[in-house]
Amino acid sequence: MAKEENRDFGEDIVDMLEPQIFEKYSISLKQLLADPLAIEDKDNAAGKIPAIKEDIDNYMNKLISQSSESQETLDKSLQNANNISIQLKELITAVAREKQIPVLNATFGRNIKKDEVISIENFDENVTLLVNKLISTSLFVVNESYRYREYEIGAWVFSSNKDYALQVFMPPHEIMIIDSAKSELDGLLDQALSILSSKA
Repeated sequence: MAKEENRDFGEDIVDMLEPQIFEKYSISLKQLLADPLAIEDKDNAAGKIPAIKEDIDNYMNKLISQSSESQETLDKSLQNANNISIQLKELITAVAREKQIPVLNATFGRNIKKDEVISIENFDENVTLLVNKLISTSLFVVNESYRYREYEIGAWVFSSNKDYALQVFMPPHEIMIIDSAKSELDGLLDQALSILSSKA
């Protein structure tokens, strides 16, 4: 069966764990994440969430330990992306200041499908020329960089008549995908616990 478009790894994990969680705790993991208030009080969902969270963390950690890709490979990719991101950030900040173009750390609503996306894997004079050109035609720049562990992954949007997204290339890595899904599920379970606790 083909994988559904727009479906993420976290949803696949929930599907895999649903029968195990239900058998052990008599609670639907899908329902707990989607609509915790729909779970009946008698099920004591709030009291079970810490144990459910621990089971999911253990499952995800096992997947990471069994990954065919090494942590060392991921760390090298992250370090390279971090180094390029720092150089880009310094360059963009300096050029934008010189040309009096604001650099914003903000949420920017845009049609991502219409953006011209440029991914870079190294930093050289051509990247410097590109940044100068992008900033010279921009009304403003939005910094959309994010952190993964202690590493920074650079991403910026240069807004003009047509938006251009400049991002540091980060190759897909199995451990990073699993780790991100783990963080997402942890966050959703914390949210469910907060909702159920406020109901009590």
